[in-house]
Amino acid sequence: VSAFLLNRSSDLEMNWNIDLGGTMFGDFAFYLWGSPFFWLTTLFPESAIPFMMPFLMALKYAVSATCAYLYIRKYVHKYTYAMIGGYLYAFSGFNACNIVFNHFTDAVAFFPLFLLAFDNLMNVPARKDGKFNLAGKPFVLFALMTTFMSVINYYFFFGQVVFLILYFLIRYVDLEDKETVAVRFGRGFAAGVVGVLLAGFFLMQAFV
Repeated sequence: VSAFLLNRSSDLEMNWNIDLGGTMFGDFAFYLWGSPFFWLTTLFPESAIPFMMPFLMALKYAVSATCAYLYIRKYVHKYTYAMIGGYLYAFSGFNACNIVFNHFTDAVAFFPLFLLAFDNLMNVPARKDGKFNLAGKPFVLFALMTTFMSVINYYFFFGQVVFLILYFLIRYVDLEDKETVAVRFGRGFAAGVVGVLLAGFFLMQAFV
């Protein structure tokens, strides 16, 4: 964050003030450009960043707990169970041991919404009035969440995709209804590809 604030008025291409030298777009694509928490820091001078860190971490934990609550609430009878689950998720060992690498928490914070969007897409009936159901809004929402999660942190996004594949295999594969499984997989794959393509310009900065 400090490095970006120090160089935000300088060259967006090669910059020797970043690590051992690198591009502003490429080096900051890993954990800054896509983080909504990071953009909050750009509103303040560099000298204020150390004092903002405790509040930013508290905000990240709050977002983590809230997003987890929204996901869990869909599957429990009492909202208190969802609250407990949200707190356990936010204050998990992974988050606790990665306070130094606070940008790791960004990917964790919004992942429950990604999972919730995936569930909503999977639960759309395969057919409607005898015709193939395109899924509509759930398809668009999952594509947009895919874009969002990939730009927050592309490294963690790869792991999240692996998780969703395993989640799909365990929860949504029904060998007695192969048509529904095929439709669900096709929707998820297509929406995921659309999401990645939407984030293409951003992701290319990290690889170029």
